[in-house]
Amino acid sequence: MRQLALYSIILSIVFFASGCKDTPEPPTPQPESAPVDAAPKTAAKPVEETPNPAKVATPAFFEAAFNGNMNLVESEVAAGVPVDAPDPTQKTALMLAAFNGHTNVVEMLITHGGNVNSTDEINRTALMMAASGPFSETVRLLLDKGADVNTIDSNEGWTALMFAAAEGQAENVRLLLDAGADTTAKDIDGDTAESFAAKAGHATVAKMIRDHALKQQ
Repeated sequence: MRQLALYSIILSIVFFASGCKDTPEPPTPQPESAPVDAAPKTAAKPVEETPNPAKVATPAFFEAAFNGNMNLVESEVAAGVPVDAPDPTQKTALMLAAFNGHTNVVEMLITHGGNVNSTDEINRTALMMAASGPFSETVRLLLDKGADVNTIDSNEGWTALMFAAAEGQAENVRLLLDAGADTTAKDIDGDTAESFAAKAGHATVAKMIRDHALKQQ
């Protein structure tokens, strides 16, 4: 699961960067000289200044979030880059930072208004991305800030608990279960978080989910 997500993220950043290369500006046509005996023209009205357009999120912004470059992400946000600006796959900087467990970057983006429940083009969230890696601190922060523990992706029907279970992330599984993760949810193939863990050889995690489910009955 995590490797597929990583491949998708890298492709998105590379594709975005390649699409943002500067293209040469066409030459500006030079005005013809006015005839010597031309009648004097009325003085033109001064052009009113218009506000600068909103700063656009660049590939460098998303790459900085993905790599945990706090200084660059913070300076871009301070310069006016929208915190929840999406990349071509609708991932936000917060999601990319969460994927690699950059808790400080995630927290800074949330402080500046980042939405912990934003979803990408297949309805995946920052919590799903953090849960797939050994990033319990990031998972805890997202849950504390109101992340929806039971969002389901629209591609495979996966939940954050499934991501954590499939990767054997026991602490993330515990945090998600404590936050109310649905142990009965099934993906499009009929697998649950418990069966994901069992199939991947994470017997301890599978037992943890099974025991929790039994207590809820």
